[in-house]
Amino acid sequence: MITVNKLMTEVDARLEGGKPSEWPDIWKIERDQHVVEFSLHIPPNTRWFEGHFVDQPIFPGVAQVFWAEYFARQEFSLPECGYQIKSLKFINMLLPNEDVQLHIENMPEKESWRFKFYNADGIFSSGTVILTSTPE
Repeated sequence: MITVNKLMTEVDARLEGGKPSEWPDIWKIERDQHVVEFSLHIPPNTRWFEGHFVDQPIFPGVAQVFWAEYFARQEFSLPECGYQIKSLKFINMLLPNEDVQLHIENMPEKESWRFKFYNADGIFSSGTVILTSTPE
């Protein structure tokens, strides 16, 4: 299990020479046995916005999946294996300075987990990840 302080220490360690971070600001983490929910802020200077796009930066779907996978692996000690993403949906655009919730539910009996980025205005993205025995 990862704490906010531990996670932010890891994030800070990845910042090199003032380069934009690839990580969100984490305000709160709530846990249950198979569920974790992060309160996140999407900083406008994250590297994911670079070139995506000039007139209106949009947080890329690949970054949303990356964050969900990273936090799921940290929280639930998921095995190092490949996975398939099913039911992946990008519903609304995630913009700079957005405050969002990242809800992750581990379903070990199904060898899968699912995620959802959302806030009071609606859902940004969601998906179900099926673990496979194929190495990454």
